[in-house]
Amino acid sequence: MGKIAVFFRFVFSVILGFLPSFAFVTLFMRYGSPMTNYINFLSNFEVSKWAWISGGIIAFLVFLIWNVAKSESPSKKYILALIILILLVGGVFVFAQGYMYVKSFLGGDTLVQLSADRENIFFENEPEESISFKTSVTLAPFCLAECHYEFFDLSRGEEIDSGAFTISPVLPKIKIFSLKREEIVAGQTLKKFEVACKSKNTNLCYTLEKENQKGVLITVNYGLTKEQADMIKSSKAELQALGAELNNASIKIKEAEFNILLLNKTIAADDLSGTYKNLFESLSEIKSSFEITKNFMEKRDIYAFNENLDNFKTNFNAFKSELNQFTFAVNSRMSMYNQLVENIILSRVLLEECSQRALTEEHCNELKSAAPKFNIALSEFKNRTDINYKKLKVDEIYSEAKKLNDDSEDDAGNLCVLSQNIVKDNIAKLNLIVIEEETPVILFKEPESNCCYYGVCKSCCNENCSSRNYPIIFLHGHSISSNIPADYSFDSLLGIKEKLASENYIDAGTLVISSQIAEEKGLWGKADFPFMVTSSYFFDVYRDEEGGFFTASSMKDSIDTYALRLKDIIELARYKTNKDKVIIVAHSMGGVVARRYVQIFGASYLDKLIFVTTPNRGVESRVTGLCNILGPEVVCKDLDEESLFMNKLNNAPTEKPEIHNIIGIGCSMGDETGDGIIKNSSQYLDNAANYYISGDCDEINLRYLHEEIVNPSKYPKIYDIIKNILKENNN
Repeated sequence: MGKIAVFFRFVFSVILGFLPSFAFVTLFMRYGSPMTNYINFLSNFEVSKWAWISGGIIAFLVFLIWNVAKSESPSKKYILALIILILLVGGVFVFAQGYMYVKSFLGGDTLVQLSADRENIFFENEPEESISFKTSVTLAPFCLAECHYEFFDLSRGEEIDSGAFTISPVLPKIKIFSLKREEIVAGQTLKKFEVACKSKNTNLCYTLEKENQKGVLITVNYGLTKEQADMIKSSKAELQALGAELNNASIKIKEAEFNILLLNKTIAADDLSGTYKNLFESLSEIKSSFEITKNFMEKRDIYAFNENLDNFKTNFNAFKSELNQFTFAVNSRMSMYNQLVENIILSRVLLEECSQRALTEEHCNELKSAAPKFNIALSEFKNRTDINYKKLKVDEIYSEAKKLNDDSEDDAGNLCVLSQNIVKDNIAKLNLIVIEEETPVILFKEPESNCCYYGVCKSCCNENCSSRNYPIIFLHGHSISSNIPADYSFDSLLGIKEKLASENYIDAGTLVISSQIAEEKGLWGKADFPFMVTSSYFFDVYRDEEGGFFTASSMKDSIDTYALRLKDIIELARYKTNKDKVIIVAHSMGGVVARRYVQIFGASYLDKLIFVTTPNRGVESRVTGLCNILGPEVVCKDLDEESLFMNKLNNAPTEKPEIHNIIGIGCSMGDETGDGIIKNSSQYLDNAANYYISGDCDEINLRYLHEEIVNPSKYPKIYDIIKNILKENNN
């Protein structure tokens, strides 16, 4: 009977020793019989070596304690107490290590949290602005994290600073940078601070040594300083005044041109024409100089503007002086001509008055001599073009006619009969041409603001960019455990984001809804490049007892609640980018949340949806059973393929936006294939473009296609599919 009891204790000890590993395999391997799965597990020693070691140790200790406990020897009782004490100490250590292992397995390894004291910097009057970044970590007990950081100028594609530090969960690290104002008048540059940390394996610290990283995007916005704005304002007023003077000068040149044409019909004005030509060429140069000066002002090139303005004013003042002299010469020439016309007409009047008087013989003879002279003078005045010759002849006849008229005023003789009549041809005066024009208003272009990304510069966007380059929101799936921080969910699609960032997509980090938005609308949308953000429907805004608001995480809510939060995420993304719509790339349950959002709120703000291994028709009960163990019960019930929620999601009326649905296949799931978590038939979606990616699963190592499919280094096809879908939006 004693040997049988010992054998029984041995068998029972072995069963107890291997029971934990059997329970583990039964829990996570859902297809095939538990015993067959367990035998396959044990037969792969590389995978199951710790199960063999732990099973042997537990079986040995149970067998030893059981045998000692059965013994009645006092010395063996002390041995038993010592063994129990050792087991307690070892148990505490094993429990701590086991806790850290389970936490790491569930995704709760090193977690980095990064924040900036300001995410938008505005350079106005200050030549320098400072910004600080605070890094903190969540680690397993007894662990330290090694971190490296980089502060990068995304606009230039240049590193600003980089370095490394060690951090504990107790004290955060703060890095402060000073940014100097760049030679930018209007526009925006983008900076990004990234930090990546991982804890190191030690005897007291168990970790997967998986690196976790976070980044913060900083917009640096440029405008005029107050002094520059005042200077530009006064410069505009000065240029408008100079422009009005320049317009008057142009009018004077036109008037002179027309008046010279009039003069050329009666007198030679070649000297004036030559001066006009020179002044006209000078005016063209002056106008060109004015436009160049105005252009420098519009571009806010202050130094070049001031230099050109001084040169322009010097040249313009000299030009105005020459123009005034020229205008005076033209007007004087015309005035002189008109005076001669007046004098020759007056000469005829005087001679005609004399011819009506009773003249003495002497004065009659003088009149008979003056009349032919007048006729000749009149003919030569009309036919000769030399103004000086005209003046000479007119002055002679006018002087003679006036003297004769004055001398004969008191005559008392006889009427004088002229041998040659006085010609009565009329000569018209020249009317000075004056052009009446309104002074045009000088308009100034506002300088185009430049926004650059890796050296590629474009005009900064305003409303005209709202219908292109829609922001891309990456949504995670179901968390494997509701007991780990929600921040871990941000990393699920990191690999795809990193590859897109190398192709001119701007990674703006994470986007978490908050109570209020204090920043200017559209700061992210100024750069004419597509923005990407990772967001989470696990965060929401709560109100405290004092009426204040704070952002906190909640991972135990329904999918309907998550859809409400997604609405806030979409509105925030549209506000920050000033875009009409967004694009959502959702993994697993994230696709279900997006579909529920469409069903509740419609698809007017969605350009397209891209789903990756989404349980569109729910998850079978054996998977939701595991979900209930680790995750929130309410979500697991919603995801069940037999649930009322799934029935409503797939049968209630809803809008049908553009959907691209990526399905994972290749893992055996009972009677069909799938991604190891969701069957092919559940992933398929009507009214969508369905794509298939084949892969494999390893249940023994808990490696499922459902999670690994989002790794573009292992499954590059998924990245190509998503990139090609997004390319249409990018164009």
